Amino acid sequence: MLLFGLFSLFYVCTLLGNGVILGLILLDPRLHTPMYFFLSHLAFVDVAYACNTVPQMLVNLLNPAKPISYAGCMTQTFLFMTFAHTECLLLGPLCGHLPPPPIFRHHELESVHSPGGCCLDMWLSSGPAPHKPHLEVALLWTS
Repeated sequence: MLLFGLFSLFYVCTLLGNGVILGLILLDPRLHTPMYFFLSHLAFVDVAYACNTVPQMLVNLLNPAKPISYAGCMTQTFLFMTFAHTECLLLGPLCGHLPPPPIFRHHELESVHSPGGCCLDMWLSSGPAPHKPHLEVALLWTS
């Protein structure tokens, strides 16, 4: 019961926090810029993540004897992977609107943190494949 209460609290905080972000972006005309456009969509994807996984987990915490159906599991997995790829696709363009942190201002790493580098990194990390980490390391050393 303690875990149910704890995760319910986290779930409500996630929904309220992202709702506040979405509401502020919609209500304040100064926040109608490309960066906040992507941020609002990331908040929506975060709500979708939470609504995809947490309710079933809460049901399983209350009644652990009743398993999820195969179709339900496959639907939840498909939606989770869809939201993960959507988040990766939204983070790529958002990366070009943010200044690099001071640790990345070194001239050798500047090309890695450029918008093109972020988009390439987003593409490389958007799915399971055994060769992708090696490609990322190779691109880091060659740029």
